[in-house]
This record gives sequence, structure tokens and C-alpha cells, in this order.
Amino acid sequence: MREDEYWQAVVDRDSQSDRTFVYAVRSTGIYCLPPCPSRQPRRENALFFPNLTKQNNPGFLPASAVIPIGFYPTNPTSI
Repeated sequence: MREDEYWQAVVDRDSQSDRTFVYAVRSTGIYCLPPCPSRQPRRENALFFPNLTKQNNPGFLPASAVIPIGFYPTNPTSI
């Protein structure tokens, strides 16, 4: 997926994209899945990770309302 496709999945809260990537929000320091019911972030604050792992996580925490602590997607795709 391209970055604009990731963003559109977030805007649409696309359930088909669930667990295929996560998005992180710079201003809040959290990461979430595309269908997350949280408030939509500003586009300039959104970062996309096709495979966020404990090893490459730049310090974001999971959103407690959607992602159980310790969940990391395992379906790698390319940006």
C-alpha cells in the first residue's frame, strides 16, 4: 500500500485493513489499528507502520481501547 492508501483506510476506519498495518500519532504517542474509534488525527501527525515490532517501535504505546497490550501486527507489507 502507498501512504495515501494507508491514510484513506484510517479516514474510512476500514475494517478490511484491520491488523495489516498500524498508524501512530506523533502528538499523542499512541498507535492504533485502522478501524480504531478514536478521534481522527491530523494527517501531518500520522505515521504508518506495516510491521511494528518491539524491536523497531520508536516509543509509541498501543491504544488501550483497541489494542491489547503487547499486540504487534505480523503481516508485513511494504510502504
